[in-house]
Amino acid sequence: MWLKIKGFLFGLLYEQNEPSLTRVIIALGFLVFVVGTIADIILAIYGIRWQDYSTFATITGGGAMAGKVGDKLVTTFTAQKYGSPEGQMPRAVTKNPNESGGNQQ
Repeated sequence: MWLKIKGFLFGLLYEQNEPSLTRVIIALGFLVFVVGTIADIILAIYGIRWQDYSTFATITGGGAMAGKVGDKLVTTFTAQKYGSPEGQMPRAVTKNPNESGGNQQ
């Protein structure tokens, strides 16, 4: 089970076995949104109103969604640069040709 969770988290932050800056930024934005929402719930329990929560939620939650769209655009346009056919995701390429078992394309 832990391997599945690790694989899922790895897939959120990495692209082609390398860290993706856009994916890390998106994940951090979403994490900030979750923590801020929990803080707002705690404040609401104690009767305190966070006046700017709607702005916070729009920026962090909406920013994460817009970031994902931007990440997709970056992936789409750089796929052509790295030799993948247009409209398809780039293939995972190993840096060491011996790691692929001699199957070079």
